[in-house]
Amino acid sequence: MDTWTKVKTKKLRNIGAQPQKCMRDPCACKLKCFETIQHEDRLNLFEYFWATGCYETQWHFILNSTEIKEPKVIKIKKDNCKICSEYENTTEEAKLQLQQLYETY
Repeated sequence: MDTWTKVKTKKLRNIGAQPQKCMRDPCACKLKCFETIQHEDRLNLFEYFWATGCYETQWHFILNSTEIKEPKVIKIKKDNCKICSEYENTTEEAKLQLQQLYETY
């Protein structure tokens, strides 16, 4: 009986029958999506997505509706491993110098 309720709630969840499936306010991103996509279109997409009732169909809908864009700027993180390894392999005086150098970063 427990598996039946799980299947039943899963089906209800996928078709959007539970109360938590409600459309939220439009986003406030800098791309101004709220100006390009009208409220009626958003509502139609929302209802279509949840009316499919199948998790796989919903994923296919998402995959077909999105684009992958590469970022314009990629920030490379500085690697401090050189300082760590030097700190471990030195004498006490050199460790103090390296510790001071490490604290400046």
